[in-house]
Amino acid sequence: MSQRIKWIRLVAFILLFVVVWLAFATAFSLPQAFLRAVIVFFIFSLVVGINLRWIIPAAFRHQKFWVYITISLFLSVILAVARLGLETLGDVTPNIAALGRRFPVQGIFFLMFLAQNLFVSLLSLTYFLLKRWIETTQRESLLKAEKLETELMLLKNQVNPHFLFNTLNNIYTLAYLQDQRAPEMILKLSEMMRYLIYECQASVILLEKEVRFLEDYLELQKLKNSRFGNITFQIRGVSGSQYIPPLLLLPFFENLFKHSDLEQNPAGAASVVLTLKDDYLTLESANTYKVHSKGRHESGFGIRNIRKRLKLLYGPDFTLDIEQADMYKISLLIPLKR
Repeated sequence: MSQRIKWIRLVAFILLFVVVWLAFATAFSLPQAFLRAVIVFFIFSLVVGINLRWIIPAAFRHQKFWVYITISLFLSVILAVARLGLETLGDVTPNIAALGRRFPVQGIFFLMFLAQNLFVSLLSLTYFLLKRWIETTQRESLLKAEKLETELMLLKNQVNPHFLFNTLNNIYTLAYLQDQRAPEMILKLSEMMRYLIYECQASVILLEKEVRFLEDYLELQKLKNSRFGNITFQIRGVSGSQYIPPLLLLPFFENLFKHSDLEQNPAGAASVVLTLKDDYLTLESANTYKVHSKGRHESGFGIRNIRKRLKLLYGPDFTLDIEQADMYKISLLIPLKR
């Protein structure tokens, strides 16, 4: 948030407080009106803050809107009771004890405060939905504007010419030695190029096709060095009904070859586990790494680009955690659409 927006919000808050204070001053003394305005702003700030920070995001994250309604109603009741107590202590509600009708009139004030809290909760929900819609629209606009640039970048960088050149050389060696794996590897390379040129033009692709591409990528990389056989790739729960943006996961696999020490370290190892559960995809990778690469992974250009693309695609609805100790570990969680 820019400094200018913060100042605008502060000035708007102060002006609104003064207006409410002056409005109460028509029925109360200035000190009582000021105290009443403070109480009202305090209670309403709690309603807005708790709703926007915890209740509403949790409800949308877990798709349990009945829980949101229940918790919001409970919060409104608690804060209505708190406001009634604060205003009574501050002597800013009418002194009705002498009239012998304290409970009925207190009940009316309670219902009025409860209705106000529920209305503010509804305004908070409206603000959250409007903000989410604006952010989604902005992300979609950015994605459309960068679509062509992204496609070109993916074609040029994700499967680079050096990889293609090495793969063709390795396949040539297999063919020259009349290795039975040569036809299969040529077929895999052909399928990968078809996937890159034709299917990756779409904004989303079947998860099964993306996984098949990654499997072919690993198999072709293993031709380069027998020690790449120490890479394990496990797939759990992947079905044919989920979609994912094309080549979104490829950079994590490229990191295994770029930064791991598999070629130099006989004891080196790497693993990737891809798990699909409840329309959420989890990627967990771990690999031993080169000593001189320590500290370079997360600060690298590739990771920054990955984070940028994830934010454009999913906004706040993803997690990417990176840990670098004895092994370099990545944990990614993204929602998938059917």
